[in-house]
Amino acid sequence: MAQIPRTALRRLTECTCRYSTPRFLRALPTARRTFHSSNPQRTDGVFRELTEQRVRTPWIEAFRKQQQEGKDLTEASQKYQVPKERDLKPKRMQDSYSSVILPLAQDPWLLDTYLNSSGHIRLGTIFMDLDALSGIIAYKHTGDGVTTVTASCDRIVINHPLHEICDLELSGKVTYASGRSSLEISMQVAKAPKEGEEVKKEDVLLHCTFTMVSLDPSTKK
Repeated sequence: MAQIPRTALRRLTECTCRYSTPRFLRALPTARRTFHSSNPQRTDGVFRELTEQRVRTPWIEAFRKQQQEGKDLTEASQKYQVPKERDLKPKRMQDSYSSVILPLAQDPWLLDTYLNSSGHIRLGTIFMDLDALSGIIAYKHTGDGVTTVTASCDRIVINHPLHEICDLELSGKVTYASGRSSLEISMQVAKAPKEGEEVKKEDVLLHCTFTMVSLDPSTKK
């Protein structure tokens, strides 16, 4: 069987494609679709502003500082020393109040991390932010001398389902302290008000309660 030279085969293919495509389609410009990827989010899934409030020193910087000081990182950490003077004055609920604005309507890259496949905001991501904010509020009340963890999140009430994309205000404060180890923190999610205005009752989307438990490293109580 005779073999067809590659040059002749290439010309035959070009002629076949040229005459099999209608002339008016060949005259149309070729449409090209460009693809893009979201910017990398170098956080643990929590809004960056909350992460910056929660962590004062990045872990890698603390690690390098210990290396420069010549500490043996394989040894067990020493026993925590309780400071001689600690701020144990009574505090008001308003002293622990904190709020943060999620600029979902202003930042499309941030919005990408909060949307689900149907184009609605994922409540799970909002609750991750609420958990981080409740930790910040707890430390404002207890100080840095204790270790605080989330015990539960309950009494979740959704007043108005969120069907539109808008900036959100996350806020909360300590509403009850047992006097031993537990804190009750009431959280709220609402549409962000205009500058100088307060949140309207009809703009409150949901509220819930976080229970935080604190542990003193020295007394273990």
